Amino acid sequence: DLNEQFRSYLNIFQNKTRGLSLNGFLTKPIQCVTHYPLLIEKILKHTILNHPDYRYIQQAYECARQLNERINKQIFSNEG
Repeated sequence: DLNEQFRSYLNIFQNKTRGLSLNGFLTKPIQCVTHYPLLIEKILKHTILNHPDYRYIQQAYECARQLNERINKQIFSNEG
């Protein structure tokens, strides 16, 4: 039976992922990406304004923020 095989696969999967469900496994990368703006913002706050990398960190923050915004819009449009 296909359902039995799938359940067996899920059990093997959960053992190999330390109990992480398939849904948890699939959403993990998105959860990590959504933390990037916060992390980059902290780096930016601790970088002096005249540091040569300051503007690149600002750009990275803006890119991460926009990506996060697009991900959120996509998630909410799929739920609605």
